[in-house]
Formats: sequence, structure tokens, C-alpha cells
Amino acid sequence: MQKSFNIKNKKHDVWPEDLDIVYLNKEPPIFYTTFKDFEDIKEPLVKRVMELEKNPEFTHRMPIGGSKVARVHDWGIPEADLLHARALEFFCRGVDNPKVKINACWASISRKHEYLSPHAHHRSVGSVVYMLQEGDNIEGREFDGNLAFLDPRIPACCTVDEDCPTQEVAPDMVEGAMVLFPSNLIHYVHPYSGDTPRITIAWDLYL
Repeated sequence: MQKSFNIKNKKHDVWPEDLDIVYLNKEPPIFYTTFKDFEDIKEPLVKRVMELEKNPEFTHRMPIGGSKVARVHDWGIPEADLLHARALEFFCRGVDNPKVKINACWASISRKHEYLSPHAHHRSVGSVVYMLQEGDNIEGREFDGNLAFLDPRIPACCTVDEDCPTQEVAPDMVEGAMVLFPSNLIHYVHPYSGDTPRITIAWDLYL
């Protein structure tokens, strides 16, 4: 796997030495990190995602979940190649195995009132989500468009009775944040009420 990419005459390591990984949950494991160079790659990625949204070979619209722009590794810009390599490296480190295969990868574009209902992913071991563009931060709606988990296998969700989830776990998905979790955990995205598109990029991966 390529170790670094040159973007606008600047070297960007796939996995920076000072990158911290945080456990949001030990078992099942949910890992979280934030890349400090997110601003260097954001604008070209947003531009490319919005371009490809108009291409039916890449994009399909979901009834309630916004647009899905497929195949990050085929977007044809170095910023996408760097981010794709980072997601694969994150997975390999999380499962402690250098072998990884891609089930699917895509960008999600959420506009006003769009959301994703609770679901899990099959045919993959781990899922990675990266926050590319937060969209609008609306006062009094701190959970607007947030990724969240509500699963009986996550102890932090079951603060009242064991195996009875009454409390969601929501990573702080600021721009540049990346989270890795088992694909079979139940997760969802809160309704979004902003006017600026909210864009995440996701991968479903297996060994």
C-alpha cells in the first residue's frame, strides 16, 4: 500500500506519525481519529463529489437517504486516493491484519430533511465513515445530521438495564474525523435541516 501522496507539491502521509486513535467503545470496538490536514483535501473532494453526483454511472438517489456517489477509488483525483488509502489502513490497523478487500465505498450527500433509518451492513466486517463537509451548524440542533449507534451490544447504550439500549452513542463527526466500527452494529443518521449539503464518505470492508 502506498505510504504517501503528493498533493499540490505537499507530501501527505497515509498514516501520520502523530495520529491518535481513540476507543469510543472497547468491545465491540469502535475506533475514532481525526486527520489534521483535512482542509488540504476538502475542497477538491467536495467539488469532485458534486460533479459525480450528476453522473448516473456513479450516483443513485435513495428515497430518504440522499445521494450515494460510488467507488471512491475511481474518482480520479489524488485527494480521493489518499483518503481511500487512509480508510483501508485504518481498517487494517483496527483488525490487526494487513489484508483488506472492499465490498463497497461511496459518498453520501445529505440535504434538508434527509436521514438514514437504523440499519446494519452485511457482507463486510468493518465500516469506516469520514466526515468531509459538516454542512450548517444550526443552533439548538446539535445532533443535526449526526451518525449515531443504538445497539444492545454496546454497553454505553445500555445504561439502565443490560442488553436494553436506551442511550445512543454518537461520535463527534467534525470535518476530518474518521470512525471505524463493526459493520453489523445498528447505526443511523439523524435528520439534517441545513441548506449546505452534508457530505460523508464510507467504506464497507472485509478480510
